[in-house]
Amino acid sequence: MAPIHTIAALFAVLFSPVFVELCDCFLHPATHQIKHRCIPQLWSAPTALTEPNLTQPIKSTNVSIPNQTRLSEEQLSIRFGPAFAQKIIELAEYKEKFGDCLVPKRYQDNPSLGNFVNKQRQLYRKYLEGENTSMTQEKIEVLESLGFAFNTSSIPIRSHSSDRAWRKMYNQLAEYHKLHGHSSVPSNTSLGQWCVTQRYRYRLNGNEENGRSLSQDRIEMLDKLGFVFETRYEVLWDQRINELKEFKKLYGHCMVPRNYKPNPQLASWVTTQRKYYNLKKRGKKSYLTDERQKQLEAMDFVWSYWDYNFTLNGFK
Repeated sequence: MAPIHTIAALFAVLFSPVFVELCDCFLHPATHQIKHRCIPQLWSAPTALTEPNLTQPIKSTNVSIPNQTRLSEEQLSIRFGPAFAQKIIELAEYKEKFGDCLVPKRYQDNPSLGNFVNKQRQLYRKYLEGENTSMTQEKIEVLESLGFAFNTSSIPIRSHSSDRAWRKMYNQLAEYHKLHGHSSVPSNTSLGQWCVTQRYRYRLNGNEENGRSLSQDRIEMLDKLGFVFETRYEVLWDQRINELKEFKKLYGHCMVPRNYKPNPQLASWVTTQRKYYNLKKRGKKSYLTDERQKQLEAMDFVWSYWDYNFTLNGFK
């Protein structure tokens, strides 16, 4: 017969809160699953004993993934370990914020996440080469479900250093939208000038192949903030540029006379652009962006009547 202290210990275990909860986990697994919408469900508890719990709160980062089934954070931790699970959750939240998993190596907001993604790519290469590594096919599937790129060599350069700068300005625009309820930033600020550039690059879509046009993912991100791609001022700029092109086609230059009767608005406009150019040169407030300056200079636009007259008369 077992000693009395052994029986007492057995009863203490059987009726302890931890043991009771553990049994409940096996009998009612659905009540112990806090699902994370970002993670695809590669495996789940048997459905025969699963009971729906409509009041259970769902942890979510609002990231859309094509796969309809999800893995809970707890299941990830059991399957791959808490460290990997935590980084996957952080990566999912990063994707929700920026739209991709291209975490910079020196990501200031979360340096360990930058180290994590870099490490996964190293482990992936070892896995492909048949070396001993902690990377597994299941981990690869979890990462790929988030759109994780194991090979970044095919990703455009703008997705690295220049993309970080773009995201920084985008976050500023998001804060502006949150504060004011719209994204119509005055153009006399650095953020406003950035918005002008985005509209210019938006209009380049389909016309250039050098990476200066606005990509579809960025268009969608700006759309979420109610960004207006075609403002009245932008339409007016395009109209004047087209009129200037017609003038040059007719006369062979862009020196529109100040008293040009066929189109006095164009004459006034080119004078204004020269005024903005001179202000910009002196480091003062100017509405002439670098992109617009290049657009005019591509048409051999002359910024100074003085320089033009000297050139015309052979003094240069």
